[in-house]
Amino acid sequence: MRAFLDELKKGLPGPAYLAYSADPYLLYEAKLMVKRIVPPEVAAFALESFDAAGDGFSVEAAIEALMSVPFLGGRKVVIIENLEGLRAEGLKKIKSRSNAGGSKGQSLLFMLMTAKKEPQIFTSPGTHVKLLPLSLNRRELPMWIRKKARDEGFGLQDDVVSYFEGNYSAEPGLIASELKKLALIGKPDIGMEDVRRLTKNMAVHNAFDLVRALGAKDADRVFSLAGEFRGQHELLMLLGALNREFSRPGVAPRVFEKATSLLREADMKVKTLSGIYPIEELFAKLLKI
Repeated sequence: MRAFLDELKKGLPGPAYLAYSADPYLLYEAKLMVKRIVPPEVAAFALESFDAAGDGFSVEAAIEALMSVPFLGGRKVVIIENLEGLRAEGLKKIKSRSNAGGSKGQSLLFMLMTAKKEPQIFTSPGTHVKLLPLSLNRRELPMWIRKKARDEGFGLQDDVVSYFEGNYSAEPGLIASELKKLALIGKPDIGMEDVRRLTKNMAVHNAFDLVRALGAKDADRVFSLAGEFRGQHELLMLLGALNREFSRPGVAPRVFEKATSLLREADMKVKTLSGIYPIEELFAKLLKI
């Protein structure tokens, strides 16, 4: 993340960049930050954004945009997101033109890709694409949390920063969402009491805690938290969180199949019983697989 922010402060002077991350939120945030370097009054002419995973995406159209000169002069910025959805042939074409920055190098190509490791096609000789890994290490996370809060117009007390860092370190998108909610309080300085008051009736927080406890096979904490889910809406939200957890890459096929069957059965019971389904029954079964 630091490398990206350093380049951003300099105005992204290079001809081509590729930001990659396993976290979709960090990619989304980076895209918005890049868009902001283009003055609003010229954005209609100087900024073009493409989705490589979208229907009708054309590599040729993206390259043509890169090579064009903005109507009002200045620098042309071309963004291509979801590059992982592009076939090898398309990636090679983009690579071959990544250093052809329009007239007198007045164009910027900024690409975004969902990936855990740097893509090899842009690390081989002959490319001028600068790779920017997007991640938040333990030292950067507290600073990032405070900055996001300042962007929302308030400051955070140390205990709130520690709360987000300790509970949601792998979910910056969730942290950003919660900070937006805290901004609605309208206070210049937010403490843990404000967080507790806001989240008192919001089971979404404990849904993530419960999923983590299940993954750790912490039965005591699982059943302690499960008691908070009673309404039909809360139960369906929890089932959605569990479904995402068991559908993630790396889950053993046997576990996935058994969990999916249990969750499908629970979903039917929740809807049939109008929210009075004993969720503890489901977790007793999930803890055994």
